[in-house]
Amino acid sequence: MIFSSGGSAGIIVAKEDDGDIEILGQLNLGDNQSVNHAVYKDGYLIVASGLGGVKIIKVSQ
Repeated sequence: MIFSSGGSAGIIVAKEDDGDIEILGQLNLGDNQSVNHAVYKDGYLIVASGLGGVKIIKVSQ
């Protein structure tokens, strides 16, 4: 899985398969919060947003 900061689009979620990247969708944090930085580690997505501060999101499949 790939989690990418998408500015006003929120988090862009994608997956990689043999070098091909497929965009699965986006995670909008609401209230027009732009996402400036995202880090995924040990099942948690840590997001720095412009207006909303830092958010910690537990990711499960």
